[in-house]
Amino acid sequence: VPAAERRLLVDLHGWSGSAEGIDAVTGLAAAGTAAGFVVVTPQALGDPAEWNFAGHPEAADDYGFLDALVTDALERYCVGTGAVVVVGTSNGAAMAGLFACRDLRVATVVMVIATVPCTERSVPASALTIRATGDPIVPYEGAAEALAAWAVTAGCYPTPVESDVWPGVTRAEHGGCPTEVRVAFDTIDGGTHAWPGNAPGEYPATDEILAFVDGQ
Repeated sequence: VPAAERRLLVDLHGWSGSAEGIDAVTGLAAAGTAAGFVVVTPQALGDPAEWNFAGHPEAADDYGFLDALVTDALERYCVGTGAVVVVGTSNGAAMAGLFACRDLRVATVVMVIATVPCTERSVPASALTIRATGDPIVPYEGAAEALAAWAVTAGCYPTPVESDVWPGVTRAEHGGCPTEVRVAFDTIDGGTHAWPGNAPGEYPATDEILAFVDGQ
């Protein structure tokens, strides 16, 4: 892939997870590389491992860590401007969302099985969240409002339009966004607190994420 076309994808695991574990579950390293991304899958500190998205001063400075990681990757791999995607799962989704809200180099954030709002960002960013209504750990309630905050911050319409994207999966996408910006919410009817797509016939989260990014 020519340097000017390279993109960076950072994949953040969930609470008590690992870089190796989330890569085995999502397959994003292989699929993302095939799609032209430089994929980085970092490891959180702690036992159990946990991203410090709340910024507790006594815990790891994960905002500083991700800032340094993105800076190094952009320089090391000659990634093109505005081509940074951050994907997170559960605790990693909260970290991804809050980091993307702060870091203007992030063009797209994907939050899986957790959703956090962004109400201030001077440069619009695309956002996709994937949630299951039957999640027993991170409640589905309030997720649509959190994602709508991304839409409003990006300058999109506050009310989305719904469509079916997979059996049992509805996409609510906000229109009126700036060029190359998309904000969408994929709702899985039922489901659990797990990465979707590892059972036959299940909504393929990894494929849908890469299609969403390429569809901008």
